[in-house]
Amino acid sequence: MVDTPDKREEILSRIADVLSPIGVPVERNRQLEIPEEDLPRIVLNDGGEEIAPPGNTPQGRMFMRWRMEPEIVYYLNPSDGVSVNKAYQSVLDVIRADAILMGMLARDEGVSSVRFETYYATGRTTLAGFRLTLTLIYDK
Repeated sequence: MVDTPDKREEILSRIADVLSPIGVPVERNRQLEIPEEDLPRIVLNDGGEEIAPPGNTPQGRMFMRWRMEPEIVYYLNPSDGVSVNKAYQSVLDVIRADAILMGMLARDEGVSSVRFETYYATGRTTLAGFRLTLTLIYDK
């Protein structure tokens, strides 16, 4: 059996690398609560994956094109003076500017959608942030 590279994992690793220069620690798939003293923090979740609709793709290539939806969750403390919108823009800027990441995606279809949701929590802690879900198309 031939051991083929895991393109999905390569894309996720590249996203984590691309986010690093923002200056906020990046973690993969963290499920535990993040203490306020550890903010700001970015969590990259793998998200789902499915076969992309084949469109005009010949039947023999049906399992070649995939759609993945990684999630970037950015947690910050509003008292630090960083706005959610500024943090969101910094993430978008580094993602779209990375030629290596864009080269890993399907030509002319790479980023098919982006969903942005803000959230704020108050109580014993003050937490703000956003969830950015990218829909990426790639060929295995």
